[in-house]
Amino acid sequence: MDKDPPEDNETPSEWQTKTCGYASHTQNVEPFPSRRINSWDAVSRFSDRERTSNEPLPTTTSEVNFTSQPHGGQTNKLMRSRDQVRDLKLQLERAKQNIEKIEREKNEMDKNHKDLYDDYCHLKRNREIEHEQLHVMDQAESQWKRQCHDLEETIHSLQQALSHEKQHVASAKQLADRIHMEKDTSMVVFAPQMMDTNICQDLSSLLGDIRTWSAKFSCDTGRMPDFKLDSILRYQQVVPLCKNLADIVSFMDQYRKDKHLDEKSRKQFDKMRKRHFIRGWASLVMIEKCFWRSDSWLHKADSEAFNHIEKVLLEAGNEHRNDVPQREIHDWRALTAYLLSKATSQDTQDKSMDKIASKAASDVIGLLHPWARSIQAEELEQRLADIYKAAMELSCLLRKQRAHWELYFPTSNRSSDTLRYDSSSMEDINDKNTLDTSLDRRVEIVIEPALSKTGTMDGTKFEAGAHVTIKAKVYLAL
Repeated sequence: MDKDPPEDNETPSEWQTKTCGYASHTQNVEPFPSRRINSWDAVSRFSDRERTSNEPLPTTTSEVNFTSQPHGGQTNKLMRSRDQVRDLKLQLERAKQNIEKIEREKNEMDKNHKDLYDDYCHLKRNREIEHEQLHVMDQAESQWKRQCHDLEETIHSLQQALSHEKQHVASAKQLADRIHMEKDTSMVVFAPQMMDTNICQDLSSLLGDIRTWSAKFSCDTGRMPDFKLDSILRYQQVVPLCKNLADIVSFMDQYRKDKHLDEKSRKQFDKMRKRHFIRGWASLVMIEKCFWRSDSWLHKADSEAFNHIEKVLLEAGNEHRNDVPQREIHDWRALTAYLLSKATSQDTQDKSMDKIASKAASDVIGLLHPWARSIQAEELEQRLADIYKAAMELSCLLRKQRAHWELYFPTSNRSSDTLRYDSSSMEDINDKNTLDTSLDRRVEIVIEPALSKTGTMDGTKFEAGAHVTIKAKVYLAL
């Protein structure tokens, strides 16, 4: 029987087993200890060792081709040992592969650990930088707080120095005012000459007292004052839109009968209009009785003579006669008023002032009492008399000033009888910022008078004319 040559991947023992069979294989086995070693077995063992060392191990025992049939315990044991060796080799290879895998994972973990450590170092450095920056900021904040504290102390010391300087300036100003008031007294003796601000404050105080006094009128009695026909021109100075008594009554009662307003609004506007008229009327009477009737606090004969001479001089001065200049006229008036007041006893002056003030207050209450409750009338009259007496004292002071002061109600300077708003001498009581000189609106009520001044406290600059120091307060028609 012809035998096929061994295949390329076939060992000699495998080839022998496949070709010769079990019988030929057993022929070479001798039961004696001195058995011969078959040359094919030697070749097979050598080939097995070579294959084991040079070829990859099979992955499973099923790949190992055993075609020969074991027939003895020694052979089976040998085969089992070979199988165990192969299994161990397989396990060793797998262990090596696992070790390589673990090494790769370890290297990867080491790399990741290095990256994490680098990140940690970077974050740690950033935190150290932040701490350093915070420390620098804390130092800057502490320095800023110290500087603020130093500045506050400096401001406090400067405020104290400023207060001290203000006191010093005020003292110097008072001294300058006294020196200014006593100027030229070496030749002519005048009364103390007051600053403009002092005179304006005194008049504003009087008008404020009248405003407070007018607020005590309830104006809800439902009655109307008994307006007199012979006083219509005086009423028109307060309510210039009214041409007759009927207009005045209708004007005063307008809001109370206005059906377009609710009850609360009717009462509010009605009370406001009546109190405006009360203030205007009381101010007008104050001007007439306390300021226009010059020197009524003197003896009657002295007052009449004084007024007559002054009238003659003023008429001459108004005709622009060079031999009667304004300065000399007003110097004469201020000096004469001062000397006559010194020549008249204070008791006489007080009695004259009390009499005139009481009479003027009685006239005002006589007209306006219907708008006051009966229990208030007497108290209101006495309070107004006190205000008028203070007004007469201010009038006496103004007469002794070298500058010419005049208190007046504005009148229309047009051919029309309607009084129009003039921002140079009037102030809208509803809007203090009404400064538009082109505003052509009618004046509804004159509430407070205006105050003007001609000349200076030195008795100069009369040629410049009068200028308004306090504007008249008015209520404009819609």
